[in-house]
Amino acid sequence: DHAGGGAHQRLADTAGKLVHITHAVGEDAQAHQDHADHGAEQAQQRAAAARAFAERTESLTVSGHSPRGEVEVAVDRAGRLVNIVFSSRALEEVSADALRTQVLQATAKAQARVQAAAIELAEDAFGWDSATTAMFREQFPGPSLGGGGPDEDESKGDSRGGLLG
Repeated sequence: DHAGGGAHQRLADTAGKLVHITHAVGEDAQAHQDHADHGAEQAQQRAAAARAFAERTESLTVSGHSPRGEVEVAVDRAGRLVNIVFSSRALEEVSADALRTQVLQATAKAQARVQAAAIELAEDAFGWDSATTAMFREQFPGPSLGGGGPDEDESKGDSRGGLLG
């Protein structure tokens, strides 16, 4: 019966090892599940940030002004001209050629501002060092305005530097 006892002991040892292995596998599976849950939570957070970004940029409108303020323009998120306002002085005292130049200057400033605003919104939504924000920085490397940058003149939008939307 001693041989049977040895087999019984080996079986008990094997069962103990299996219980230990099963416990370790269960812990590993739980760790993977926790990691997956965390990943799913992060994915949900990224999706929510993307939705918020899309909503904020959907109606983004930015203004720009000519150097002396005779012309004010607004551009949409793509930099397309959506509004133009001429001061009475512009209509009375400025030549058509000078007015054209001022429209182009104001539009360039507004386009530079909308690019900067898009980058800022991407930073807020996705983080400064995210791939999405980096893509926006590559897409909009910065203004190429003669003289000053997009914040050279006074903005008439809200506190976000001329943002109207």
